[in-house]
Amino acid sequence: MVFQDPTRSLNPTMRIGWRIAEAMYKSPAREHKLGKAEARERALQLMRDVGIAAPEERFFAYPHQLSGGMRQRVVIAIALSCAPR
Repeated sequence: MVFQDPTRSLNPTMRIGWRIAEAMYKSPAREHKLGKAEARERALQLMRDVGIAAPEERFFAYPHQLSGGMRQRVVIAIALSCAPR
């Protein structure tokens, strides 16, 4: 599920790259569980896939440092992180 208002969906104290990776390395579902380094690489790839420019730099950004459209892309990347059908 992707909510229309990404500002309310993102934790303002958490960097966006780790927010995307969190679903993959802290997942209770065994098929989605990755190591922290693998989850980081997958998060960077997802950021590229959804069109976030310079994902290596943006990985450490906080939600308030991004535009509304970029925050929406982050939420979409989170939704795609566990490879839904």
